[in-house]
Amino acid sequence: MAKALLFILLCISSPLIFAQENDELRDILNLPKNDCEKFSARHADNISDFRPDDLDSIAKHLDLWIADCGYNEAVFRVFILISIQEGVLKEEDLGPDFEYFLTNYQTRVWESKTSYYQETFELDKEYFLYVPLKSEFDKWTKNWAKKLLYTKEWGALEFYFLNIYANDEPFNKDIENSKYDSIKFIQKWRAEKLEESKSATGLNLTVGSWSPTGILKEYFDVSPAIGLSITKSIDKNFLIDLGINFRIPQNKREFRITTLDSSELTSSHLAIELYGNLAYRVWTYKRFTISPYLGGGFDLLYTGVEKPATNEDEEPTNYSINTYNINLGLDLNFKTKSYNSWGLRGEYVIMDYNRGLVASDDLAGNAIRLFLYFRLNLG
Repeated sequence: MAKALLFILLCISSPLIFAQENDELRDILNLPKNDCEKFSARHADNISDFRPDDLDSIAKHLDLWIADCGYNEAVFRVFILISIQEGVLKEEDLGPDFEYFLTNYQTRVWESKTSYYQETFELDKEYFLYVPLKSEFDKWTKNWAKKLLYTKEWGALEFYFLNIYANDEPFNKDIENSKYDSIKFIQKWRAEKLEESKSATGLNLTVGSWSPTGILKEYFDVSPAIGLSITKSIDKNFLIDLGINFRIPQNKREFRITTLDSSELTSSHLAIELYGNLAYRVWTYKRFTISPYLGGGFDLLYTGVEKPATNEDEEPTNYSINTYNINLGLDLNFKTKSYNSWGLRGEYVIMDYNRGLVASDDLAGNAIRLFLYFRLNLG
């Protein structure tokens, strides 16, 4: 325990306190003073020669490393492993730069797995502390972490760091795991990630039903619908949703339309709606959000009556009955741990098919739509 406390003091204290001892040790090792680029790799190699329980020797060389290069990722890595080994690791001792150190280490691991890792190191030696990728020091800390990881059942904080250093796990990969609930910086990261997801763009896949009201009920039954839309937050509380719905009308009976040259009974087997909605988050609790919305759209109800061709090469098309819509709805959304989400929408649609090409039969009436959707977070 005393050795661990001494090591922590070495890591968090100013290197000037140890200047005299540094000079003596440099004389013994025949090292000049304060040259990170030339001697960082040598510090890493020297430390890798010691057993993990030789804390006095490790601490002396780390002191030199700190004096040459400042408190850095490699020193932090060893600090974590010794603190775990000695049972003294605490969140408050991690320091203000630990997130940068974790990011630096993660980059180091990723680049080491590429076929061009040597070129990467040569291009950015300073970022990698002048210690080559796939170095003996990296292997030494990894083996040390693996040995510690399987010695006992560790607490949340200890397991978190050992899993990173032993298995090269990304530091933010598994932060939703309930075993990390007690770690304060994990709680902070979760809150930040949840807040970021609110401003992300989402791709929505929807499936639901369209239920007519009024006179429309005489001609159509409840009809299935599918859709695709893009949702984008435009600030902390407002979202805009742009999409398209496809509906397969369930006809109860035919209706009559009048064209320029005929009047015919017909039915419909396809309707398409283009729409845009503006939503406002009125209530959020953890991962659950309620958002009322207002929007508008343009609905095309395709009929079975074919338009006359203007020339023989023209592809035949059918007449459609069109209406502008006003949408009033409520959105219930629940985010998953992967920050995608599931949701339910219910909306009242004000519409009138007696616009544009007028139906001879009165097709006035509104509709109620219910949709279940899955939102893929696009970042």
